[in-house]
Amino acid sequence: MPAASPLLIGLSAVMVAIQEGEPHVLVTRRPSGEEALPFGPFDPDNHRTFDLSLRGWVREQTGFELGYVEQLYTFGDKDRETPEATVVDAPPNAHVISVGYLALTPEEKPVAANFEARWRSWYQYFPWEDHRGGRPALIDAEIAPRLKTWAAGNERRLERARTAFALDGARWAEERVLERYELL
Repeated sequence: MPAASPLLIGLSAVMVAIQEGEPHVLVTRRPSGEEALPFGPFDPDNHRTFDLSLRGWVREQTGFELGYVEQLYTFGDKDRETPEATVVDAPPNAHVISVGYLALTPEEKPVAANFEARWRSWYQYFPWEDHRGGRPALIDAEIAPRLKTWAAGNERRLERARTAFALDGARWAEERVLERYELL
């Protein structure tokens, strides 16, 4: 029997604040320079609970003290990580289970200069979700053609794309944000 892949449980925090009517998220900067959500591995030898581990990682990376947090979603599909989303210091061939948490704060709290963390517009990362000025052109110009190519000949995939991104006259449903994210 082959050896099992190493298992890594990662904890991510999405901290959201509304600034002038627009959602913002707190991101950190990875050593490679990319922005990322605060993230850290759960270590059962050193962390009694996921919650305590998450709070520790967020404090260490941003200086931010979390209030109420809600477990949002767990991503566990094998091989779902892209090269851009590899986990720093993860063992080779690790199977990563990511547990995402949502933390809402009434306003952006300043981040101390000694932390590599910044508040960024939610729409910088999810421009297709910004319908304040109507349907974003990005959907029909870039996303829809690529989804239709991906779904060609597969009615189930095509229906999934239509429903998620309101293609071919389907109604836009704000609550399908996770489905859109997973499709992309």
